[in-house]
Amino acid sequence: MVRFHRVSKSFGDLEVLRDINLEIAPSEIVAIIGSSGSGKTTLVRMLMTLEKPTSGTIEVDGELLWHKKENGRLVPADEKHLRKVRSKVGMVFQQFNLFPHMKILRNVTEAPIHVLGLSREEAEQEAISMLEKVGLGDKLDAYPSQLSGGQQQRVAIARALVMHPKV
Repeated sequence: MVRFHRVSKSFGDLEVLRDINLEIAPSEIVAIIGSSGSGKTTLVRMLMTLEKPTSGTIEVDGELLWHKKENGRLVPADEKHLRKVRSKVGMVFQQFNLFPHMKILRNVTEAPIHVLGLSREEAEQEAISMLEKVGLGDKLDAYPSQLSGGQQQRVAIARALVMHPKV
């Protein structure tokens, strides 16, 4: 479950989002549609903890993103808490953000090794399985620049899914 409760975001005097309330159930598919500058990307960036809301709360799987409860009160979250909640969210951005100096297999295994603590062998098994599912099992030793845009996008999708995100 993802829940935005009375979330607002301003950049200086420019109010981009005002009092947003949104609940997304597990397995629910949601499209965020709006004109340029209406706050779509800002909403997603807040969910990914790349942008902090001016006010309100955001929950992922029952855990607050930017705050945590201590002694019944909301306090700002520390980096450890943000990392924990962030690990539950997977996102593929328009630019894909693949590491250009790493082969495809390594692009997909880095996060499971460093964030989830998997061994290289476990991470490679999962990565190979996921890359095969997206039709790229034959591209493990290729660099991103050797792939088409669509293939790069599928690598980015595989990289997000090997993390087993809740969202």
